[in-house]
Amino acid sequence: MVKIRRLIIFLLLVLLILLISNNALAQRNNRIKEIVVVSNIRGVEQLVINQCGLKVDNYLSRDSASEAIKRLWYLKLFSDISIVREELDDGIRVKINVKVLPSVNSIKTEGFDEFEENEVINTIKLNRHMKIGERQVSRMRNQILDMYHENGFLKANVDFAMMPVPEDSTKVDVVITVDEGKKIKIKSINIEGNKEISDRTIKKKMETKEHRWYRSGEYKEDVLEEDKKGIVALYKTKGYRDAIVLRDSVFFDEESEKVILTLFIEEGKQYRFGKSTLEGNTEFTQDELFSHVVYQEGDIFNEMLVDMAAFHSVRTASTPHSGTRAIRRHPCLL
Repeated sequence: MVKIRRLIIFLLLVLLILLISNNALAQRNNRIKEIVVVSNIRGVEQLVINQCGLKVDNYLSRDSASEAIKRLWYLKLFSDISIVREELDDGIRVKINVKVLPSVNSIKTEGFDEFEENEVINTIKLNRHMKIGERQVSRMRNQILDMYHENGFLKANVDFAMMPVPEDSTKVDVVITVDEGKKIKIKSINIEGNKEISDRTIKKKMETKEHRWYRSGEYKEDVLEEDKKGIVALYKTKGYRDAIVLRDSVFFDEESEKVILTLFIEEGKQYRFGKSTLEGNTEFTQDELFSHVVYQEGDIFNEMLVDMAAFHSVRTASTPHSGTRAIRRHPCLL
């Protein structure tokens, strides 16, 4: 039994020595002896070495390599970055491969009628000498499309072309071409989820209208957003203080080349006025201040009436009387 125990201890010691030796060998094999930068453009080598965070005589690990790539991406100068490890007799050579983004040489636009060229260029923050690649182009394309969608051009298309400058491979001429398409009209507006207020009443409140021969019926996102706020305000005058417009849906009808707009509403429950109280009134009686309240207990709650009563009460309390403080109201809801 003692011999077996000694044998086990011996084997464990051998295993531990082997693990330590392998770890030391791995560290020695990952010791950075040289850093080389390979780029499509000369002059960035020292920048890459300074910014990557890797140092000669340090050890290369998966984490340090990942961190080096992350640091270089943050510079927003490269379209591709990779790190390659090469064996040397006394360590490794780290080869950092980078592809530098080209710079904008000139900017040209085609097909813009709805917007001025300068308005578009300023919105997407495109300027000469900036670095440009697929990520930048994707962002700018989406910004231009957002401009058109907000103004009713839902079928607009935007194309970016980057043509290398023959005499300088580090630069490109940028051409932005847009096909604006037609301004989209609204075929119909559908209201879903409304039970207490009719479609007709809600539509009458909206600035967004269905297309008819006597009105344009244009779809504009900014106008629709204001309409949503107006619908919620309408519900609050009817006692539905929790009402919200959950979302909207825009479906393009290919046959008519118009959109079908659907608004989804959640009305919530209807509230009524309970008892109202005033606090902080030292110079005026309850009756004096309540003279501005036009609602009674049991009436359907109307947020506009509460705001009006509060405004007039505060206005009364703000007259020059010593000791007068601001008044707060607490309408109770049944």
